[in-house]
Amino acid sequence: MNGLKVAETFAKLQGVKLNARELVDEWILITYDIPVTEEGKEARQKFLKNAPRIGAMMHSRSVYLMPNTPQAQLSAVELSKTVGGEVYIWTSKVDKEFAVQITSFYDKKIQEQIETIENRIVKEEILVKDEKFGMADRMNRKTANLFTQLCFTVAQRGATSQVLQKLTKIENILVKKNT
Repeated sequence: MNGLKVAETFAKLQGVKLNARELVDEWILITYDIPVTEEGKEARQKFLKNAPRIGAMMHSRSVYLMPNTPQAQLSAVELSKTVGGEVYIWTSKVDKEFAVQITSFYDKKIQEQIETIENRIVKEEILVKDEKFGMADRMNRKTANLFTQLCFTVAQRGATSQVLQKLTKIENILVKKNT
């Protein structure tokens, strides 16, 4: 497990700098209504699978907020190609005051994901103590996957030093568990 290294590599390949960045001032908001068809199901699944890699955070049902990157733009365009679907894409470069508000909302979502991962680690430890190794192993694999997805999201956003510290701490715990 080397999630931060994966995120750093992904960031380099995508031309995104993974560093301390307090504010994001360019955003994309995608809203969509995709029909319940086989094509719609495939398009939705593809978008949702790709969402962490492009830094998309669910704002509300079928509404996603993400930093404005070429990868996010491409993903939005791909989703909009769904026959019978309605996809709206808003891009915005915001002033500092609004950037603070949007970045704060986005970072709150990142913090919620960090807390979810930390809670899962605690539950895994309880399962191990109770000698429920199969359940603990399955939970660990999903936790590791959630961590990797979060690293991709953070790579797109750039991160505060606090977030990087928390991710490093989580990564160290996950690495220790898997060795």
